[in-house]
Amino acid sequence: DDVYSAKKARRIRALDGLIHVNLVYSAVSCKNIEGRDFSIMEYVKNIVSPYSVCKNLTQEEHIKIIMKAALGLRMIADIGAVHRDIKPDNVFVIRGDSKHVEPEVKIADFGLLDLTERRNMQSDSITAQDVRPGTPRFASPEHYDFGCKLDIRADIYSLGLTAYYWITGEHVNLG
Repeated sequence: DDVYSAKKARRIRALDGLIHVNLVYSAVSCKNIEGRDFSIMEYVKNIVSPYSVCKNLTQEEHIKIIMKAALGLRMIADIGAVHRDIKPDNVFVIRGDSKHVEPEVKIADFGLLDLTERRNMQSDSITAQDVRPGTPRFASPEHYDFGCKLDIRADIYSLGLTAYYWITGEHVNLG
């Protein structure tokens, strides 16, 4: 679908050149090869399960990892965008090379990125009008209020649910 492809390409261009230690770098372009769109992204090695890393950390170490993810979210917010799908699978924890090198954190998967604020336009959503993007277990309450415009607070809420999962290995029971 041409509308989907145009919105996807706009997202990729918005991230083009955005370099931050806590974001997976999305390189130069969106390529259309044989009718399929591709973006070129940073190769990230030594990704480990955040839960396996986090379950044996001290409180201070947990806070450092969560703060690194929050810094990545801040960069996304600084360009006037909302990630809309923060969850453990989209926040990579990268194992350090030794016990003395602390893990790095990178936010990935910008496929649901909302650029509405940046572009001062109507919703840039590639999803249906009556469907909110994201993963329900990690979505903020605002994800389900269709009259509410999502902003960085929704991503922060999702990061909190992600952090809880990292630390406990369980999902928050919201009732």
